[in-house]
Amino acid sequence: MEGFEADSEVDGVETTLRSVLAPMTLTIKDAARTPIAPYMEALRSHGLDVITLKGSQTMTMNERTDRMSVTDARIEIDEGLRTRCDYTLQGVNAAAKSLKDTGLTPPELNIGSDETREVDIDAYIDALDAYNAAQMEANAMIKIAGLSCDVQDVAENSLVERGYAVASEITGSPVGVLKGSAKTAIAIGSLMAPSQFERDVMDTLGSGLIDFIDTPGQTLRLRMAPTEPVSISTLTGGPEEEPTIAPLNM
Repeated sequence: MEGFEADSEVDGVETTLRSVLAPMTLTIKDAARTPIAPYMEALRSHGLDVITLKGSQTMTMNERTDRMSVTDARIEIDEGLRTRCDYTLQGVNAAAKSLKDTGLTPPELNIGSDETREVDIDAYIDALDAYNAAQMEANAMIKIAGLSCDVQDVAENSLVERGYAVASEITGSPVGVLKGSAKTAIAIGSLMAPSQFERDVMDTLGSGLIDFIDTPGQTLRLRMAPTEPVSISTLTGGPEEEPTIAPLNM
């Protein structure tokens, strides 16, 4: 990828990877007879037909402890939104080895003929179930030791505000009405959530999200500080257990 640079440094059992993504440009084509065509003028008028991305991060992997730490992972989107994250995971190599040892790979659906269609679909479903089960077992080995992430809206060039402006032009609704609807949905999200897990997530993030989408220049902060590493399967749940955020100390 043009503009992507990386270097590595090995010190015994520890490997450090540093990468930089120089400004990369994404251009939305004004293609006729496509779903995006009617909205191109709105995107263009708010500078969203051409979007730039840039970022960098440092990753350190320890072979002995099977611990991976990512520090100062930064992404900037069109000079209007910035993210900075640090996080540490354990067990990534063990999880990859566990999945590899099963010999399973993501299955492909191949239908030979109309006569074998039902048999082929059943075989695909069985293979997919087996792969997903192996993937879940491997994922349980990956543990979150900590996470810190900031998402900053840049007030003078707010990507959030530009997004609202485009949505307003497309829907015909004033920005204030769109913001009000979004804030209402977030505020009642925990009451309407179908599970305790989703209610806990909304209760934890709700007020921060409302501030973030309401006022340009806000920073949304997410922190996870478990007393000991927590398996990521706590966030996905399992066949006989519900997902939970409680051990993550958010």
